[in-house]
Amino acid sequence: MGSVTPIGAPQRRLPPWAVAEGPFGVRLFDVGIVVLVIAALEVNIIVGNGPGAVRLNLSAYLLGALLAVPILFRHRWPFQVMIATAAAIFFYYIFARRNISPAPLFFVPLYDAAVAGYLIWAVSIAAFFMLTGLIVVEVSTKESLATLTSDFLSQIVILVLAVVLGELVRSRRDLAAETARRLQLADEERAAEAGRVVAEVRLRIAREMHDTVAHSMATITVQAGSALHLLGSAVAAHGGGEAADGGEAGSRGRGAGPGGGRGADADKLRAALRAIRETSKGALIDMRSVLGQLRGSGGQSDDAGISGNEISGSGASATRPDGMGLGRLRPCGTRARRPGLPSRSASTATNCRCPQRPTTRRTGSCRSR
Repeated sequence: MGSVTPIGAPQRRLPPWAVAEGPFGVRLFDVGIVVLVIAALEVNIIVGNGPGAVRLNLSAYLLGALLAVPILFRHRWPFQVMIATAAAIFFYYIFARRNISPAPLFFVPLYDAAVAGYLIWAVSIAAFFMLTGLIVVEVSTKESLATLTSDFLSQIVILVLAVVLGELVRSRRDLAAETARRLQLADEERAAEAGRVVAEVRLRIAREMHDTVAHSMATITVQAGSALHLLGSAVAAHGGGEAADGGEAGSRGRGAGPGGGRGADADKLRAALRAIRETSKGALIDMRSVLGQLRGSGGQSDDAGISGNEISGSGASATRPDGMGLGRLRPCGTRARRPGLPSRSASTATNCRCPQRPTTRRTGSCRSR
């Protein structure tokens, strides 16, 4: 069974000491309500004369006060309190009746039951007591319909007001809870959309860096290695020719002449090329780490993202819709051939799924097997 104030509902603006729960959920606020109900009942007991009414004495006052005691537990058990008050006033009418109205006693329990969601029960109990009272009074007093209507109209209005007010409060709380739930869902959707946009931006930045900076660094590395290779070949060929022409004297002349200077310059050039190559390799490693972090938000590497369906042809014509893919292989090879390094490329892939990435050392976007 639900309570009058459900979990998550806005709390009433009352002092903390007034709504602090005691034993069995009794609060000082509920004690004040019970005092008011008892006062209304005692006034009805004083004026409730009529056929079959008991004498007005201390027991009549005490029984009237006991009718309101179950309301103390309204905060924790609203439905049970409504049933208990209905049973108490029913037996009161049978064994110790004073002609009192049930409206002062039923107003708070019916309101609490409607707030807790027991609207049908509240309407049924109120209708039962009003119809029963009309029949009993009509049989015992033989009053006209107009007189009965005037006598019971105020009571009916009070009970209807209690039920309608409770239903309005319950509907408002449900609307507030639904609004809060939709706002939370909207916030979650906005956060998810923002995360998706950030992931797309990170992936685009990673692709642009891969296509520009990483390719350029790879080209620098390849050209530096090619220059080292050509420099070594040229020095070896030049040294061998002079040895064949000059013999031992020529060798001594080279050691003491301009040839020694050329050898020193070649060593400096070789050291500079090695430094360029190592620096570019280190920059590629750092670049690869940065790209991995950027793609960590859900992006996929360029090599793993190429499938057979994305390749519309072979060789240089195989390019993905986003401008990346195997179609960039020919410009990369052209830049590698500029220093004189022989290279060739061939592709026979047609509508096939690419195998798993081979375990090869990568330099930028070009692989050296």
